[in-house]
Amino acid sequence: MSQNIQIRTTCETCKYITPGKVYEARVLDEQIVLVIDDTGSPLKTRLPGSSHLNGQVLEVLQDC
Repeated sequence: MSQNIQIRTTCETCKYITPGKVYEARVLDEQIVLVIDDTGSPLKTRLPGSSHLNGQVLEVLQDC
């Protein structure tokens, strides 16, 4: 069963993730989450260091 979390980042280099915006994400395994980016596309990324954010951290805010 997958778990939902809330995440955000301060990274300003990604064109499809807004810095400071809170996103709902689904945990797929211990390090991979699925989030819908600002373009409406599903984005699988790694916690804590996301390649989409040039290795910067996606902050987990709370478990839903």
